Amino acid sequence: MTYYFIPVLISSCLITGFSIYNLFQPYTSKKEKSFFLFLIAITIALYIFLLLTSDNVSHNIVRSILFFLIVGAELKIEKDFRVYSDKKLFHIISRFLQRKESFYAVIVQIDNFKNHEITYDKTITSKLIDKVGNRLSKVRGFKPLHATNKEDTFIFFVNNKENEKSLTAKIEKLFPYTETIEGKEISANVVTTATKDLSGAQTINEILELIEEFSLDTKKCCTVSETLETIRQKHKVEIAMDKALKEHNLSLYLQPLYSTKTNSYTMAEALVRIEDPELGLITPNQFIPLAEANGKIKEISFQMLEATCSFLNQNSLPHDFERVSVNLSVMDFNEPDFAQKILATMKKYNVSPNRFTLEITESASCFVPKLKEIMIELKKEGIKFAVDDFGTGYANLDTVLRLPFDIVKLDRSLLISCEEREDFKMVVSHLITMFNKVGFSTVVEGVETEEQANMIQEMMATYQQGFLYSKPIPVQHFTRLLKEQKNPKTNFAVGLA
Repeated sequence: MTYYFIPVLISSCLITGFSIYNLFQPYTSKKEKSFFLFLIAITIALYIFLLLTSDNVSHNIVRSILFFLIVGAELKIEKDFRVYSDKKLFHIISRFLQRKESFYAVIVQIDNFKNHEITYDKTITSKLIDKVGNRLSKVRGFKPLHATNKEDTFIFFVNNKENEKSLTAKIEKLFPYTETIEGKEISANVVTTATKDLSGAQTINEILELIEEFSLDTKKCCTVSETLETIRQKHKVEIAMDKALKEHNLSLYLQPLYSTKTNSYTMAEALVRIEDPELGLITPNQFIPLAEANGKIKEISFQMLEATCSFLNQNSLPHDFERVSVNLSVMDFNEPDFAQKILATMKKYNVSPNRFTLEITESASCFVPKLKEIMIELKKEGIKFAVDDFGTGYANLDTVLRLPFDIVKLDRSLLISCEEREDFKMVVSHLITMFNKVGFSTVVEGVETEEQANMIQEMMATYQQGFLYSKPIPVQHFTRLLKEQKNPKTNFAVGLA
């Protein structure tokens, strides 16, 4: 027993001593290689020792040594990068939460990192992250942690405002500075943001989301409790969305488009809502961004298409009612066999494709190289395409003319500007005239007053859409709206919403 114990004890002392020595040495590639070669050699030797002995006590001792080797290697990696890992981040947050005391996060982000990514290759930007982390580790009394989802972001935790101010001052003394990487001189600077007291949070995820909120908005003025309420509300919305999708219980709402030519509703836009017992009516601006972030947006798009197909199949609409437009996300066009799935859904409900308009934004063309081919394939079947939100910066003339769109929907912001400035009104009027001449139909969104409607009428836009005519209304009320319409301008359906 003692004979086996002595070499194991000596090995353990050597490994521990060498690991501690390396932890306090400046990082060099040569030392890193030597350290890991040493670990490999010791590990192999210990495994051989395990194979040669049948002593259970010795086995337990060697297993313990192997465990400390792994821990030592992890600590060595963290020391070399001078930044704690995600595991350590979660541990520290858990400790603060258990203490139930005040604590603050100081968020440090590499300034202009996106520009660095555009200018330099991944090797250089990765080294820049490491070097900034190493520089931050020089702040005495504080240890940076790497953010879980942003490689260019570091986090410090402090327990009072005095430490936060002290830390911020020390960081400001270290930056900016010039770093030479791969023969290129790079100006390295950071942006520092301090959160408010985070002790009101209850879970690690809430802490991480609070940090994300503060890092996105350096001028955050609302309290942590208000931000937490927003985060918790967002989670409730996400749960309600998941439930509605699982149960195929999304609500279809329709908003009519008034035709200036026929003085009637000849089209409608399909809009999605979630009706939740606890939260009430949930609008798209509350859940669509969440759906795009978690990949549920495709499921929403196809369920809404099915609901629209079902509506058209089950209802007899006026002969002059032409189409329903369905909104699609950028991500939808990346779906394999997208065009075939769209047509198959329409066929399933025995609805002709020429009853549909698909609304997309300019940004789709940036993500889907084959967008034009998909559009042409669907247009052959009778589907029309509308470019949505023209005038917001997402849609521009190049996109409208390059892709086979049929309809241009002018964003409400253009209408507001027309009311405020006569020269802007003239530009928009000429824009509508130009679209009309080259074969596009035009829709002006956000019409709320008679004055706006008359102004658009003078501009010769094809359609008008807005609360003046009707809010988006539940699908079961829409057929009644069409039957009862006489003069749409005075037939407000606000009471039906």
